[in-house]
Amino acid sequence: MVIARVLVWPLRSVKDSVPVPGNFVGRIVFNPATGTVSGFRNQNHARGKAARSSLSELHPRSGMFELNHCPEGITTMWDQSQLVAAAQKAVARKTGWPIGMVMNRPEFAPKPTAFGIRAVIEAGDRFDYWSLHKNGGFYFLRILEEDTNLGRQGRGDKQWVYFDTRTWRVAEALLHCASLYQELGLPPETLITICIVHLGLKNRFLGVANQMRMMHWDRKSEEDELVWSKTVPLGSIEATLADLTREATRELFMIFEYWEPTDQVFGEVFTEFSKSRI
Repeated sequence: MVIARVLVWPLRSVKDSVPVPGNFVGRIVFNPATGTVSGFRNQNHARGKAARSSLSELHPRSGMFELNHCPEGITTMWDQSQLVAAAQKAVARKTGWPIGMVMNRPEFAPKPTAFGIRAVIEAGDRFDYWSLHKNGGFYFLRILEEDTNLGRQGRGDKQWVYFDTRTWRVAEALLHCASLYQELGLPPETLITICIVHLGLKNRFLGVANQMRMMHWDRKSEEDELVWSKTVPLGSIEATLADLTREATRELFMIFEYWEPTDQVFGEVFTEFSKSRI
């Protein structure tokens, strides 16, 4: 899988020019003013809008993968040391470049802020931003793997969405969500609202990262953005991971001219993810 190979890429330094909440890499602005991710259901929320806009300036023509989730109906607050400890344990070691990874090198390690913790990680043509609020709200933004040099290798000038890569990443996002709130000590009946957004899809073609699989013809998206959201009990996420992943990715793949993987194909890809260990 292409997403398991990116670990070999060399990392280069990222310098935070203004070490205060709301500014990273001196250019990308993130607005934590609400102290919550409840506003992510409104796609014009200042946080997501500013982060997307600025990331687009840094990486023109790149698509984005955005993840938000938060616990509902709780009053618990965690301090920064509790947040970083939970974040370290929650990382799903399924790929070489996991969601919400916690690195030890000072320039990449999560930084404590007034609202919680946040991390900025740059590697070659890759860029991740994530933050974890004191109230448990998590936000993550990444460039699509399909738009990295490795993802484009040997694929010509077309822009792609790889159905197996998207399946892995959605499954990982859900698994990371469950693990994070388990590490924070929330009970299984806690309701968790999850939102997964794919952006920059217009005029992309649906393909496959593992070229041992075949796509019979190119399917193109006319939509630029696909949002999937759901509120579920924490204890059900891992237990129904395959079903949730199938539901979220089905909506994404459907905009590529009604495409849907067979049960067998989806099962094979999901099993590969489940068995993966890095």
